[in-house]
Amino acid sequence: MLILKALNTRIVQRIMLVLNLSIIIGICALLVLCVKSISQQGLASDFLLRANRVPQAPQDTIFICFILLLFYLLNLLIRESSVKIQRNKVFFMLSCTVDLILCVSIIIVTNVVYRGILLLSGACMLYRLDGKRQRFFVSALLIILYIVCEYQILAQIFTITPLELYTSYLPAAAQTHFSIVQHILFSCNDVLFVVFMISWIQQQKEETKIINRLYNQQYHINEELKLANIQLEHYAEKSEENALIRERNRLAREIHDTVGHSLTAISAGIDACQVLAGSESQRLKGQLKTLSALSRNALVDIRRSVRELRPDSLARMTFTEAVCDIASNISDVTDTTVAVHLSGSRPMQERLEDTLFRVIQEAITNSVKHGQAMRVDVTLEFGEAGVNLLIS
Repeated sequence: MLILKALNTRIVQRIMLVLNLSIIIGICALLVLCVKSISQQGLASDFLLRANRVPQAPQDTIFICFILLLFYLLNLLIRESSVKIQRNKVFFMLSCTVDLILCVSIIIVTNVVYRGILLLSGACMLYRLDGKRQRFFVSALLIILYIVCEYQILAQIFTITPLELYTSYLPAAAQTHFSIVQHILFSCNDVLFVVFMISWIQQQKEETKIINRLYNQQYHINEELKLANIQLEHYAEKSEENALIRERNRLAREIHDTVGHSLTAISAGIDACQVLAGSESQRLKGQLKTLSALSRNALVDIRRSVRELRPDSLARMTFTEAVCDIASNISDVTDTTVAVHLSGSRPMQERLEDTLFRVIQEAITNSVKHGQAMRVDVTLEFGEAGVNLLIS
């Protein structure tokens, strides 16, 4: 495993590329050597009889192989260096298709001696593919081509002179040496392809582990952020509640200092009026006038201060109970009938309850005091989007 990790896929690709070029060039050189040996021995007629056809000249084979290899390397270089082709699936698949066509052409031109160049193409394509469908399609196509590009299969389609016929005119020792080198090189290419696949799969596993680790870290960070957000909301609610408590305490002190003083003065003035009621009417009138002014000022102070406090009814009852209580009290002490119509229910914040209660209270009071209304209808509709209040 340590050796596989040390071998980079790029290095394996380059070794395979050099090896495949060497094998193909060696096959072409062997064909030239065999034809030269046949000519020197004067066995050309015997060779043609055994071949059943006039084979392609070795020089032509070398020239065509050189052109095909040049296009193959150029296509490979463009695909590896162009980011645009790598990101565009259509261009990439088109380049891969050209690559496979060139490989099959090289195999046929070299008399179907060597098909390992398809493994090189697979090594240069698969690691660039991202989608599972693309990998499956390219892998299936490579397997099919590798099976089809067998001499026994292609010989049924094309007229191919086997390499063994060429090498049969070489000395026995040379044939043995060639066979050994051929099997070694072909096996090396197969082994390199296996090493490449194992190394590539190992890299994929490592990348998957890294992605999973990053995902888990991101998940934990998101959970911590959610928890922090909940704590922050809770802290904000507590801060708002503490602020309301401090404000209520301030208002309570203010009522005690201002309204309490005014009520104390009014109480003392009333006691004085009781003493003056029998004798001094003028002083009594003045005293009552002063008490009236004090009471009006005290009422203004009370309204201003109490407006910021939570109504006592809401402190003792639920919101709907408090509204119904207002309606019942007004209906009992006045000639105005107050009807409350409720539809649905939903929990509300204290600030919203206070606002709605003040609006209903003020509307009913103004309807009775200024509008001389005989009937007041209060309709409250609770929905998912909010609360609808209608007073008529």
